[in-house]
Amino acid sequence: MMHTLERGEMERILPLVPRARDAGHMAFVHAVIEGRQPGHAFVDDTHAPRSALVFNHAGFAFALGRSRPDLVVPIFMALIDDPSIENQPTALWCTAPSWADALRPYFHEERSRDEFHFDAARAPIAVELAPGYRLQSMDEVLASRWGEGLDAWVVRIWGGPKQFAERAFGIAVLQGDDLVADCTVCAIGGPRPEREAEIEIGTAPAHRRKGLALGAAVAFFEQCRSRGLTPAWTCDSLNTASRRLAEQLGFT
Repeated sequence: MMHTLERGEMERILPLVPRARDAGHMAFVHAVIEGRQPGHAFVDDTHAPRSALVFNHAGFAFALGRSRPDLVVPIFMALIDDPSIENQPTALWCTAPSWADALRPYFHEERSRDEFHFDAARAPIAVELAPGYRLQSMDEVLASRWGEGLDAWVVRIWGGPKQFAERAFGIAVLQGDDLVADCTVCAIGGPRPEREAEIEIGTAPAHRRKGLALGAAVAFFEQCRSRGLTPAWTCDSLNTASRRLAEQLGFT
């Protein structure tokens, strides 16, 4: 049986959370634990957790600690029927190979993501935008008029435009008044000096292959530096375009 941890108790699962150098996407776990984003934490034992499930309200779940699919799978299945995450992509992430092995019999679709680590010495320090485009820091106004071709999920995960402006940050690329590309943070969290800013990046289809995402990311890195955050990048293992961009930006 799994038990719910209250907000003030969530730090009890920190010993089960892998370090950023050992597992990608951990900023999402810390964002829930630290109260930056809404979510739930479930454990096998409220005082000395050995197995845990962290679930954010955007539909991401993370299996932590000792592999116990018999505990995690039933509660995950109940959570994905919650109306608050209806019509959102949902996944259960394995934070160790043992979890993947244990959960494989329960699911019919398996996907993987590649984890990258930021190397500031390899990152470009300046990118000149193509004529007609300009950079602007994300604010509530921009977040509320997300453009076609850009994933509005990054605003939704923070709770909407107002909450995004209060809790998150990012860089928009504008053509006139149109938002055509962005590099924004979709999760913040972790122990210092390893606190990460997980990147969500995109360009509207009509504006691709002009280096706009590259320019937005370089400006985003400066925002991270000023906040004492390390940029974090993961992508689907089959997403060659994302892998290529990550390497251009200094990720390995």
